[in-house]
Amino acid sequence: MAPRVKPSQFQLLMVSTLLESVADRPSVFRRDMMFNYCSPFTNNVERITQAVTEEFLRTRIQLAASAIAVIGVVVYGIGFLVLTIHHESFGIPLSGFLRPRIISAGILFCALVAIPIAELLFIMKRTKWPETKKDVRDFLSLCVGFLLEALAISLITLRFAFVGFPEQSLSHYYGWAGAALIVPSAVWALPWWNQWGKIPHLVGFFGIYTWVAFCLYKASDRTLALLVVWFLICGYLTNAVQNALRNPSDISVLGWIQGVIGGLGIVGFFALLLYPALPSAYFGGVPVPITFQFSEKSVPILNSTQLKGWLLDETDDGFYFIQDTNAKKAVFIPRSNVIAVYYGEQK
Repeated sequence: MAPRVKPSQFQLLMVSTLLESVADRPSVFRRDMMFNYCSPFTNNVERITQAVTEEFLRTRIQLAASAIAVIGVVVYGIGFLVLTIHHESFGIPLSGFLRPRIISAGILFCALVAIPIAELLFIMKRTKWPETKKDVRDFLSLCVGFLLEALAISLITLRFAFVGFPEQSLSHYYGWAGAALIVPSAVWALPWWNQWGKIPHLVGFFGIYTWVAFCLYKASDRTLALLVVWFLICGYLTNAVQNALRNPSDISVLGWIQGVIGGLGIVGFFALLLYPALPSAYFGGVPVPITFQFSEKSVPILNSTQLKGWLLDETDDGFYFIQDTNAKKAVFIPRSNVIAVYYGEQK
């Protein structure tokens, strides 16, 4: 057994002083002791937390930058295709790869695609989407609902963003357009409709689509009909892409080819049919009225010092315009031959 060591007088004095300090200020003593004991651990935790936070923020910033870059490339590529197809329809070569008009065309396309996609996703969330192709009645009901909502959105909101309203009375136009929307909605909402079998649903489906097409034909509004067709195409492609993404490994080569053709087809549809009907105020492709002023020594067209037309595009080299709104080929005038340009209608 180890011998007991007798404490010295100095050690006894230190212990006595320490006990007096604890008795006088116990809370301060405990707090200081705990702080001195835990401070190394606390500092390590703070450093680790700060490092994790910085790494998390750095990762998020990198992901956001990558996403923005990818979206920018996609928007630019789509805009380039839209403007190339639109200009090619007038025989205009696309010059310049860094032009704001390319980006604006891509943004317009993405905005018009997002509307039918959002509508379809909202319908799929609101109702039960049929899981198998055997649920014919549910599938037809969703198709009819999508058609009617597409017609309502196009008629009430999107149609006013496009030009070219038919030259008819408002009662005739809205009468047929309203009939295309109200009559199918009333028929499809009948309470006994869901009690019927597949054959009546098929008949009602084709009947409603035929009625809507007939009403749009009587309304004589080509743009409204194109908007409805645009909604249907985007909805179909969205459904096809969603089904393909459920099993990406099962996509065949033919499926990839069909997807590429469908994507190019919808870009061409927008470039040739919808983009030319969007006014320039929305960065669309509607030609702008313009008047060229030539010098007396430079009269290349019609032997006149002035020429009116509709501007399609403007580059550093000159102007591409058409002399009539129904013209299919553009005319080019070098900038060096023009001394003044008047935009808009000239009285």
